[in-house]
Amino acid sequence: MFKYLWKRSSKTNEEARDKQDAPPVDAITVCTNSSRNSKSSRSSKKSRGKTKSKTKQDAPTPTAGGKTPNELAVERFFVTMNAHAPMEDLIAYFTSSDAPIKFDDSKAMNATILATEIQKVYAGFEDATWNCGSIKEVKPNVVLLDELCVTGTHTGPYQFANFPPVEATHKSIVLDPECCWFYMKDGKFQSEDIIALGSLTGPPGMYISVGGKMDSTPPGE
Repeated sequence: MFKYLWKRSSKTNEEARDKQDAPPVDAITVCTNSSRNSKSSRSSKKSRGKTKSKTKQDAPTPTAGGKTPNELAVERFFVTMNAHAPMEDLIAYFTSSDAPIKFDDSKAMNATILATEIQKVYAGFEDATWNCGSIKEVKPNVVLLDELCVTGTHTGPYQFANFPPVEATHKSIVLDPECCWFYMKDGKFQSEDIIALGSLTGPPGMYISVGGKMDSTPPGE
């Protein structure tokens, strides 16, 4: 279930950003980070010699505050995470508890497993914070979070997956950023794709940062 997390190849930020520039074709054709402006994909299809242009209906409709409902849903999700909410509150943002989450193009976990691992993060890092870059609905029902970075202080035992817990080190960590796509349906997350922009990201990055070892398959996997 978690094999992708400890068999990942080490990546430099440059290699990861190269990956960011070529996301899955079924996801979105453009990804940006905080130092670049987001660009929307353009169709090159022509009909009877005329270029097909987008209509106003193709663009997400912003609310009075300038954000679309889907952008607000993603924003609220991270507000909820930063409030260290219970597991069921996190799962409620997904269309189902089995909603898939991919990491670097490989299926990594589902909404339930994600929420379970986040609860472990809360237990080990009492000030764990998910810091978001820009949140933009780049096309209908596809929301791009261009840079997500996790920070925290290791104040309690922390266990990732079934690996041995690491006792509190009181070490402050800042993980490498991630780029996230949220695929929406009826205002909820039908699926999520995550691309690492460095070698230490997510729960496994937190585990390694405080001295955890992931040299083999965790017990019970």
